[in-house]
Amino acid sequence: MVELLTTMLELEGCQVTTFLGDQEAALDAVRREKPDVLLMDLFLGDCDGLKLIDQVRKLPGGGQVRIIVVSGSERSAECLEIGADAFLEKPFMPEELYAALHA
Repeated sequence: MVELLTTMLELEGCQVTTFLGDQEAALDAVRREKPDVLLMDLFLGDCDGLKLIDQVRKLPGGGQVRIIVVSGSERSAECLEIGADAFLEKPFMPEELYAALHA
């Protein structure tokens, strides 16, 4: 899934950095990379996606990061309530991802 999304985003002209790891390492990556968009799943191994959204929002400049959650979970309301900008339920069409990126 990561490779597919990376290819889709690069074809859209995005610079993509991927990261897989625990919650603290994910926060460190966001601090270091200062992304425009964070595209994430809710289930990230040892990482709680809802907590990660909340923690990113609390970082200096974290309110400027567009957070798009891509998940098979039906927790869209929770994600949006805690601070995600968009929620795409798997499976989704590429056009839905592009629309969420450019909203």
